[in-house]
Amino acid sequence: AVLDQAFEELGLDRVVAFVMPANIGSCRVAEKAGMRFTGTTTVYGLENIRKYVAERDWWSAPSPG
Repeated sequence: AVLDQAFEELGLDRVVAFVMPANIGSCRVAEKAGMRFTGTTTVYGLENIRKYVAERDWWSAPSPG
């Protein structure tokens, strides 16, 4: 629903999520939303933060279930 709004209503081309590696639940939410894990990065001095990306060009809403 959030990515639908980002792409359709707001007209964004890309959505990026940064997730702490220990937060398994948030990693799973990003994956279930159709975001792709693209690697790790450093954010605000915190290392190994997981980066998930969804781009309008290839993203499609996952089917329910």
